[in-house]
Amino acid sequence: MTRTGSAGDGSDYVGRRIVVMGAAGAIGAEVTAALVAAGGEVHAVDQHEIGLGGLASRTATNLYDPAEIAAALGRIGAVVHHLFHCPEPPEHASCVELLQLRWCAFREVTQRVAPLMVERSTIVGLGSRGCTGAVDARVTQALRDGDFGAARQWCDDSGEHGDAAQLAGSLVDGFVADHARLLAADGIRLLCPPAETVGPDDAPQAVARVLVRLGAPN
Repeated sequence: MTRTGSAGDGSDYVGRRIVVMGAAGAIGAEVTAALVAAGGEVHAVDQHEIGLGGLASRTATNLYDPAEIAAALGRIGAVVHHLFHCPEPPEHASCVELLQLRWCAFREVTQRVAPLMVERSTIVGLGSRGCTGAVDARVTQALRDGDFGAARQWCDDSGEHGDAAQLAGSLVDGFVADHARLLAADGIRLLCPPAETVGPDDAPQAVARVLVRLGAPN
């Protein structure tokens, strides 16, 4: 993979091209606002209205549809210096919504953005890990590969017995373990801090902790 340029040291977002997926949620909105305040060129993506100013672009995209995700990222284009994936399932999310948003969308976005990045870039997954455990033996290779249809099929087969949050967290953990070193060879950090359960009132503190952990301005 041939790249030129650098994303800097990760502590200076001024003028850096940053993509925030799920920018309309509580965590996503706080991340987006913090990055705009830090001087980043922020491209916000969500299926809901993004009510923030100072953005380089805002794109309405169905995060449960890989074709729409691909189209949105294609419009943003290269170079991407930092990616923040901040999925926020509905309050009473179904098995399919949890699995597709926390796992399938995370993998889809990561795989599509990484080739657009330069050395010393960062991919951060927030809210994707959740509770983890052993991957269910019934999980197909297609689901391990992040196929959205396979996620729906797993939920249909599992019914009420399927723990989508735990499965998504386990799949994300496995993906990070397998790909962090590969991406590091291209100078890209892949970070997925443990998910924190926060309400809208707690979002600023949770985001501040994450940005401090990354060495970002807050």
